[in-house]
Amino acid sequence: MKNIFKVLLALLILVVMPILLGIIVVGAFRYNNSVLLIILFFSLIALSVTLSVIRFVKYNKRDKEE
Repeated sequence: MKNIFKVLLALLILVVMPILLGIIVVGAFRYNNSVLLIILFFSLIALSVTLSVIRFVKYNKRDKEE
């Protein structure tokens, strides 16, 4: 059951999220909504930094266990 949940979550992230993000970006360009594009850009940067920190913490935790 746990593997099915992981597969569904991966499909959601890999298929649905880029389509949704593309629709938002196209709509922002069409209606000249630069504020939405700026918010989207900085939220993606924040997400990238957060995931990098999480990966770094997991890597250091694994090194300390060995």
